[in-house]
Amino acid sequence: ASIADAAERALLRSGRIVTAGGALGTMDTATPERVARLAADAGQPLLVVLDGPEEMPPPLAHRLAEWTAATAAWLRERGVRLVVACRPEHWETAGALWPP
Repeated sequence: ASIADAAERALLRSGRIVTAGGALGTMDTATPERVARLAADAGQPLLVVLDGPEEMPPPLAHRLAEWTAATAAWLRERGVRLVVACRPEHWETAGALWPP
């Protein structure tokens, strides 16, 4: 539905790696919302880097406008910053979907 879904998958994957590496504790509570809140509480907004959005699966690409709106809302509500690294051809279309 938004970038939060991708962040959640990344946190789950990294949590398994951290746990398998013998780190103390658990990553079960590491949600995108909690990580954003921890960053904000530390006085720094969470920075999410999205690399290669033009490689998204076709079903998601067909819902790009909805995904962008949901992502912008999630970023705004949580005070998260986003950097997008993509090809110019993708940004020609996607860039116009983002709010100012």
